[in-house]
Amino acid sequence: MIVRAFGIVLFVLVAVAACGATEAHLPLRRQCIVEVKFEFDAHLSEIEHEALITDMGRLIGQAPRDLGLEFTVSFAVPRHDRSKMYLQFHRGCEHRMRKSGRLIEYVQSKLPHAPRAEIGEDEVNPGVATIDVHGLPWAD
Repeated sequence: MIVRAFGIVLFVLVAVAACGATEAHLPLRRQCIVEVKFEFDAHLSEIEHEALITDMGRLIGQAPRDLGLEFTVSFAVPRHDRSKMYLQFHRGCEHRMRKSGRLIEYVQSKLPHAPRAEIGEDEVNPGVATIDVHGLPWAD
């Protein structure tokens, strides 16, 4: 009986340690976020501007599938600053800059009036002012 109880305790300790080790390998959300700044044509009406943002979002959502890329990305365009988009990658965050470049190139190739884009290199903190996606791919 004591041996069986010891075996159960040992199993639980190993399982808890394994869960902790898995979490240690997950990136923080801020390590997976990229800020993209757009320079929209000043002559666009508000309706045209919003339509372009909608089209860009649609294309970013379908780009990984269309390009045969092995990643998932969430994105957000804040209400307070419609000239920025935040991309949050679900895995492969160490390649987020390269992936962001591929996404933006794809969008610009599909939209003749796509704005000029600049991919920021600074770390971006997740939150309501940027992007606030939670879940299993990240440690926080």
